[in-house]
Amino acid sequence: MDSRQYAELFRTESREQLSAVNRALLRLEQGDASRESVDAVFRGVHTIKGMSATMGYTAVAEFAHELESLLDKVRKGAQTITAELMDALFVAADALEHGVERPGMEAAMSTRMREALARLHDVAGGRSTAEFRTPLLHGPAAQDPGPKAADAAAGSPEAMPTRVSTSRSDGATELFADVIAGTPQAALLLDADGLVSAGQYLTRDGTDMGTPLGAHLSGVSVEAERAMRHFGLGRWTRILLESDAASVVMSPVGDGVALVAAPRDLPLGFVRRTVDRCAAIAREWLGVA
Repeated sequence: MDSRQYAELFRTESREQLSAVNRALLRLEQGDASRESVDAVFRGVHTIKGMSATMGYTAVAEFAHELESLLDKVRKGAQTITAELMDALFVAADALEHGVERPGMEAAMSTRMREALARLHDVAGGRSTAEFRTPLLHGPAAQDPGPKAADAAAGSPEAMPTRVSTSRSDGATELFADVIAGTPQAALLLDADGLVSAGQYLTRDGTDMGTPLGAHLSGVSVEAERAMRHFGLGRWTRILLESDAASVVMSPVGDGVALVAAPRDLPLGFVRRTVDRCAAIAREWLGVA
């Protein structure tokens, strides 16, 4: 898939999410202040944020993240739903749609986005959160992936990756940091024995999931090659594992694999794109074809 196809996939997926957001906003405007409706708006915005960050559409990702933060206050009961807030949310949804249809790599938000956020802050109070001061796709460490990241790889809230460590000086730990920063994804490079060569998978409580995950996946590349030869299908290019909570996609890199784990609400097309980018970085880093 080339970049134009990925961009079209982004727009298609985002339009579906925006339709769900607008339907839920209409229910809220009509008096349905249930948690289900609020969660539907939050999920749609959160998903668009993740897809935008993965594509490198920084302005759209930051705008969605700002909107997500306000919606999280509503979910937690810290922000009351009023007629003025509903008007501001509809304006914000329109601005998000405008950004989705005209995405770009610019870090700065459009005037329409800035005005929509200003209206939201006027109604709800507060101002831009500190985490937006650093662009989502730059810097050595990933930003907090947000409340929805709790629906994670192993099915428990603690199992979701939250950050990339910068404690190692050899660059291996943060090898994929620029690819996954600001998204609820974790990326690892495993060697043929399942040992972690690069990347990191830290849970919310700081537990490193890379080592046990790698141990379970030891030899997966060899087994995949054997299966492909048996069926005469050529070389394998990806392995996809799905559960109710997460998606895990692997791609071969030399004798090992590049692995990306993400919540199920992140479209598979974007997870595949992430693993392809990580695999390319890993091959260059290792000096293999």
